[in-house]
Amino acid sequence: MSVIIGDSNIRFVGQQMHNFICSDFIVSGMSGCGIKDVEEEAIRIMKEEKLAKFDIQFFVHAGVNDVDPFWDNNVSIRSSFRRLVVNIQCVTKKMQSTAKVYILSVPPTKKHTLIDGIKNCDAEERIVRINSFLESTCGDGIEAEFVDVQQYQQGKYLGKDYLHYHPKGAFQVALIVHKLSQDFLALGTHRFLQET
Repeated sequence: MSVIIGDSNIRFVGQQMHNFICSDFIVSGMSGCGIKDVEEEAIRIMKEEKLAKFDIQFFVHAGVNDVDPFWDNNVSIRSSFRRLVVNIQCVTKKMQSTAKVYILSVPPTKKHTLIDGIKNCDAEERIVRINSFLESTCGDGIEAEFVDVQQYQQGKYLGKDYLHYHPKGAFQVALIVHKLSQDFLALGTHRFLQET
């Protein structure tokens, strides 16, 4: 079972995924959600979809809504990502399932300047530091895999708000997610253990 979950950008990625690539994904994108919301949604999906004894892939796209323009909260964001992965792994073990968690890079944003009129907000610099932390810590401290899609989180791949994906950006991210999903299947680590 493959789940792509996260903030509002996931709606765009999921639409491209379902329309052009693969419809076998559960997609859950929530406007304005933070890492804690993603954690709660992931656990809700596992329980409501009755994913006991499944191998589950979670593709997480979150973090941008956790960056606060008024204070540097990098440490709390790092802790939130750690807790997200730990809690997903705990719940899947209780359900006799296994989880592979992929954390997609956090996109840069000028949203605070656009929405709040705050000038010289260093949100983008903070996000660079968060991505650097995730890249260095995933697999070695966080039981997840970092997926760097930053090349599709800039320029022509983003809309005018410099926050949400343009359709071609969403499509490229969907392609990467689908390829990772297929690689996981090809390794023979994905098992369908429960009769539906």
